[in-house]
Amino acid sequence: MRSEIHFSPSLEMISNPLKKYVILASLAVLIAGCGQPGGDQWVHEDDVVLVEVGGEPVTKAMLEVTMEARGVSEDETDRMRELLDGLIRLQAVANAARDQGMVDTAKMRAERRINDLRLTNVRFLEGFQERNPVTESEIARVYREQVERAGDRRYRIEAVQFPDQSGALDALDSVTGGQRDFSAMASEAEAAGLQVLRPNWIDSSQVPATFGEALAAAEPGQVLPTPQAMGQGWLAVRLVETEALEPPPLDEVREGIRRTLASQRSEALVESLFEDAEIVPMLPMDAATGETGETGDADGDAGASAGNG
Repeated sequence: MRSEIHFSPSLEMISNPLKKYVILASLAVLIAGCGQPGGDQWVHEDDVVLVEVGGEPVTKAMLEVTMEARGVSEDETDRMRELLDGLIRLQAVANAARDQGMVDTAKMRAERRINDLRLTNVRFLEGFQERNPVTESEIARVYREQVERAGDRRYRIEAVQFPDQSGALDALDSVTGGQRDFSAMASEAEAAGLQVLRPNWIDSSQVPATFGEALAAAEPGQVLPTPQAMGQGWLAVRLVETEALEPPPLDEVREGIRRTLASQRSEALVESLFEDAEIVPMLPMDAATGETGETGDADGDAGASAGNG
């Protein structure tokens, strides 16, 4: 079935030239800022509807969002026309999916709901960050703290990551006990599928305090005697070499610090909202997880035994 495209007042599209005329007229509406609101769930009564495709609205706001994402300005009418044409095509396909019953399924409703939640979260946090910007004094404070933590040296290390502490201890014992050297241990670990971090430069600000202290106490070529906790695993570490550390100028790291602080601030807000949220379970835990009621069966058996007695 052919999708119908309507422009207020309602006008049936029956040819490509006429479609192009309607698209041009819609662009004129966009520039003029006037039009008729639609009745779709995503359309507010104040929104400007540029065209209707099979009864479904394509709005001025939809085109503006697409233009912003593509970097298209209002004086680029040819590109605007292409974007609007693309939105119409999207709506035509969506109409076909609706007509074939593909939209009103539990999975599709869940996916659309999740996408809506994710976009709402993004926009909410963007607004939060705009209202609570990271200040220059905060950036300077973090920079000073990082420079102090980094110290005056940096370290080139080789490391093998183990999923648990006992595995890292066993590997280190084999090296310090003389059964094999660190390179052989690392090669065997890599062959077994473990992650091997080839020689890489780090400073004390990038690792936990105990890790940094162990590096500061070691000499080049030495294997650290104990595993170092890092991320989701444990590292067996060999110090390759050291050199003097010159901290980067603040201007080079300012944006990175700002982004980190903004992210931390947003994460703290999300956690506080989670903690304060009123959460009402609607299903018993066993029903939600698909677990069987083994306890209930046992109680039933016990009751039957008592009745028989």
